[in-house]
Amino acid sequence: MIGKLENGRLVQPTGKVIIIANPTEEDYKKIGYKEVEDNVIEEQEGMFIVPEYTETEDKIIINYHYEPVEEPEEEQPEEELPEETQEPEEEVNDTIE
Repeated sequence: MIGKLENGRLVQPTGKVIIIANPTEEDYKKIGYKEVEDNVIEEQEGMFIVPEYTETEDKIIINYHYEPVEEPEEEQPEEELPEETQEPEEEVNDTIE
């Protein structure tokens, strides 16, 4: 696999290089792509796998670390408030006759 880092993101070639119908890996390297060393790790329950990219002169290395999945907090049911004991307000008729 080859790729390049652009703004901290790994970008892989789209398969097309201007003027070259069937680009080779060397063609991609000429326009800035590098070999990618992907150090995949196994999934662990309750953990996110987060990639970290390191770029050297001739390759991009992908290492990973785990971060815990944060469980959403359970919503506490709202306490039911007692109905107001006040008497309802009188209706006001604002029409002018």
